[in-house]
Amino acid sequence: MSRAAWQVPDEELRPLYEAIERFRARETWRHVPAEGPVGVQDPESGEVGYCCVMGRLKELFGLAVYRGPDGLANYLQMSEAGPGPKALDAVLGCRMLMASFGQREALLPGEREAIKRLGLKYRGRDAWPSFSSYLPFTVPWYLDEAEARFLTLCFQQVDEMASRSREDPALWLTGGGDHILVRVPTPQGWVDQWRLPELPAPVGPSAVALVGEEAARWMTLGQRKDIWEMAIGPSPAPVQDAPGQRPYVPMVVLVVDRATKFILDTRLCPHDHLAMAVGETVLRCVSHIGARPAVIRVDDPTLAGLVEPLAEQLQVSVKVVNRTSVAQAVMRELVSRFG
Repeated sequence: MSRAAWQVPDEELRPLYEAIERFRARETWRHVPAEGPVGVQDPESGEVGYCCVMGRLKELFGLAVYRGPDGLANYLQMSEAGPGPKALDAVLGCRMLMASFGQREALLPGEREAIKRLGLKYRGRDAWPSFSSYLPFTVPWYLDEAEARFLTLCFQQVDEMASRSREDPALWLTGGGDHILVRVPTPQGWVDQWRLPELPAPVGPSAVALVGEEAARWMTLGQRKDIWEMAIGPSPAPVQDAPGQRPYVPMVVLVVDRATKFILDTRLCPHDHLAMAVGETVLRCVSHIGARPAVIRVDDPTLAGLVEPLAEQLQVSVKVVNRTSVAQAVMRELVSRFG
């Protein structure tokens, strides 16, 4: 996987490295409550980043900034899910900036070059600062200029709140209830605001739909008593379309015949093309077999929402079950081969 150079000028990077060094020197994690994030509003975009300080457990030291309503929803989903597939889905779908300390060998090439260029020195295990930008269903990548500036501000504001809490431990209790403390820039300086969290509006799945003569043509095909199982999941191997470009994690769409365990179709697609890929995969299977199935079994409500509109037009029943045993077994085998 080709990694481009870190395309952020040194005048933006130096304040970022200085900010994370102050964070470590002051042991900010000792003075920030473990319960819930602290918001910082970006003066450039107006978006709120929800900052979670890491270090109280002495396992990982750093700062995670969940960006906007989507990022906050990811944070809440991970907090509630605990370890397991749901937590993995939340991580893959996350909009987040991450700063932490680790070993030199774990740094990206551009980070090592930046540290050398800036004349910075680090010694010891887990002493090397690292920064990553997370976008949904992509590989963690270098920060861009705007992200570097915002992450620097987040460090500064979290440090400020930690300093104030040394004098006033009740600072974090003022809002109460479900409100989150947000640091907001104004012409007079930064101020505290207690805000109800803004969560993303639910978005219904879009799906392939047949219209007019096309719908009538598919209905001329016969219908058998076959039962199909469908599954979707992230591919274990990221895809990079061009050298230096941010790789993405494609989704696997799988259809199997429940009785014969025969793979009817499988394909990869970018996550934002998933709805179209699911519908096209079903139609491709119907076309290849020359008949519509009686039932399509799924164990994912999201997948059910993508399949149901098309299945209704094809007069195929969609059954949501706890586990699609055949499809999941095949999916595990595919993942083990290509992971």
